[in-house]
Amino acid sequence: MDPTQRFEQLAELAGPVLSAVIRRFVRDSGAAEEVLQDVLLEVWRRLDDLDPKRDPMPYLRKLAVSRSIDWLRRRPGFALDGASAAEELAAPVPAATRLEADLSALPDHERAAILLYYQEQHSVAEIATILQASVSAVKVWLFRARAKLRPQFEREARGSK
Repeated sequence: MDPTQRFEQLAELAGPVLSAVIRRFVRDSGAAEEVLQDVLLEVWRRLDDLDPKRDPMPYLRKLAVSRSIDWLRRRPGFALDGASAAEELAAPVPAATRLEADLSALPDHERAAILLYYQEQHSVAEIATILQASVSAVKVWLFRARAKLRPQFEREARGSK
């Protein structure tokens, strides 16, 4: 199979999965498309390095997570003017927004582990492969992330009673 056909087949099969992974991190469909294109460009550049006998998905998922995190790091913070800042602070914040804020406050590796475990439904071993870490490191990241997120869940549980 020539490289162009191999790339097209890989992009067709992996594209929807990678797009879903990226959207969970980026949360902006336009930016997610941009990140996906960046991932696919990198795949094209490294196509010869991919072993056709091995499953490319762990590498592709790791690349998608990495590029998503890179995008988040480059994202400029937005400044609120004085009037809208006061309105923003006075308005109740939805639980989902608070959870997103708590997730975004996590270190990149912990956020990636949490999202891959709970949203992507990967096992700890799969996450270790995707993030190129040991299984014990992933377990520690998940433990720490849960501990940091626990107050949010406890507030929500108290508020819903």
